[in-house]
Amino acid sequence: MTAAVLMALALGMQAPAQDHRSIARKKALHAEYSEAVAEFSKAIAESPQDAALYLERARARRLAGDSDRAQQDLQRAADLGVPAVDVLVEQGWLWDAKEETSKAIDTFSSAILLDAQCGAAYYGRGLLKRTSGRRQEGNRDLLKAAALEGNSWTLCFHRALSNAMLSQLGGGIDQLDLKPGPNRSLGDDSSFAKRALEDFDRVIRMEPEHATAYAHRAEIRTTLGRYQEAKEDCARAIQLSPRIPKPHFSQGRLHELTGDFKEAQQSYSKAVELDPTYAAAFYGRGLARGKLGDTKGSIEDYSKAIELDAYWPDAHINRALAREAADDARGAVDDYTKALELNPESITAWCYRGGAKDKLGDRNGARLDYAKAALMDAQSAFHYEVRAIAKEGISDTKGAVADYKKALEFYPLGSTGYERIRKTLQTLGK
Repeated sequence: MTAAVLMALALGMQAPAQDHRSIARKKALHAEYSEAVAEFSKAIAESPQDAALYLERARARRLAGDSDRAQQDLQRAADLGVPAVDVLVEQGWLWDAKEETSKAIDTFSSAILLDAQCGAAYYGRGLLKRTSGRRQEGNRDLLKAAALEGNSWTLCFHRALSNAMLSQLGGGIDQLDLKPGPNRSLGDDSSFAKRALEDFDRVIRMEPEHATAYAHRAEIRTTLGRYQEAKEDCARAIQLSPRIPKPHFSQGRLHELTGDFKEAQQSYSKAVELDPTYAAAFYGRGLARGKLGDTKGSIEDYSKAIELDAYWPDAHINRALAREAADDARGAVDDYTKALELNPESITAWCYRGGAKDKLGDRNGARLDYAKAALMDAQSAFHYEVRAIAKEGISDTKGAVADYKKALEFYPLGSTGYERIRKTLQTLGK
């Protein structure tokens, strides 16, 4: 904040438009969107022909939940000459806010036609395609955004977001779901994660009070095992913006991956309290509750995540696992089947459905599912391990041993995963 605006505020004077803009931007960085709108309005009163101010107020209004007036601001920005691609990107997010996903995707496509280097449009379209069940198309858009070159803040931020999402694929870009799976600490593609970290570092250098960037960087640092730095990022994000859910979610994931499930549950609960539509936070809390032995609560949270995100195969897989823990193998089969409807290439769902069918006495159906999983490609530790289980299910001990040994290569000597597989191989006499 400049000396001029500090003096104006101290004397109760009206700050100049440029300083109102600065205050508004700072409020937006802290996710204080209603306050940002108020400051942008003051700036617009001083400079009513400044097109960029209307675009920025449109964003703030959208994020504050006022889509109708955001639409008015966006139209005014367009009339005053804001570049068409910037208008289209914001229009895409406005359609998303109004739950008009098809219109949002089409609008991002229009932005890409105008500017093939628009990372924000590729990221937006990729994200929405994935959440509407078009996973492979969404993956391709994210890969495109992740590969763009440039150093502007917007490009770096959306490139970082894309690489961060791709880092959860475990190398199986054409087969695996981007959202974390049943054992989501395994198989992360560190090259995507490292590129995301580099860009989040750039973003934070350019905008050192960007709370959301700190929260995203915390997740990447968690993925890379840099837990202390992740903890510091979570704390900084919460200090900057205690009212936004993302830092609490990131903190929950950090606790989860370090085995502190009670703290993870509390952090995810805070995220849900701040945003009752946060599907991923319900998913995370479901996992934490399951680890704490609260199977009923776990099922409830996975059910809420599914209600909020109908195209999430892994939520069905995890709810199936919880149902199996509650001795509901038939309900588990139903969930695995739904997961396969959403993602027919899920080796996890094929293998685990085979196990659930076994529990129901459907040995023939189990063998068919195991056989399907046994023939699928594996590109991460977790999926080699799953395929090994499937091969055991069809009595292919030699193939199972080979896959367990392949999975073992991914783990550091003495790690939990390494010891688990080593003991399994001992059981198999290998």
